[in-house]
Amino acid sequence: MKKILVVDDQESGHVILRDVIENTLGGVCKYISCEMMSAYSGREALKKIESDKPDMVMLDINMPQMDGFEVTRHIRQNEDTKDIYIVAVTAQAMSDDRNRCLRAGCNEYFSKPFDVLRLVHFIVDKLRG
Repeated sequence: MKKILVVDDQESGHVILRDVIENTLGGVCKYISCEMMSAYSGREALKKIESDKPDMVMLDINMPQMDGFEVTRHIRQNEDTKDIYIVAVTAQAMSDDRNRCLRAGCNEYFSKPFDVLRLVHFIVDKLRG
């Protein structure tokens, strides 16, 4: 079973991503067997990543105390977690934000509001293999 960890300090971010992943096109889990997990801070995310080893992390960049860039650095520096697929899903939409996220170690970047169908197809494509 594939595991997807949603990391966002705002409940609305979790609700939106969970709805997209579970319901759009019949839900990602229709195409792949998956389990959704949640974390509401960078520190909580790192603990869950260490214990649960998700296959994909959907990561908000703008979080207090430990932002998504720092979470990404920690994931990439740990030998046990460095290969986890990280997707930045953020309201940051400045011209260089995508490049900044990718340089920090994220594998992909979606700015809010995002194209729902593109995101669902992307998740299925990456986790199906």
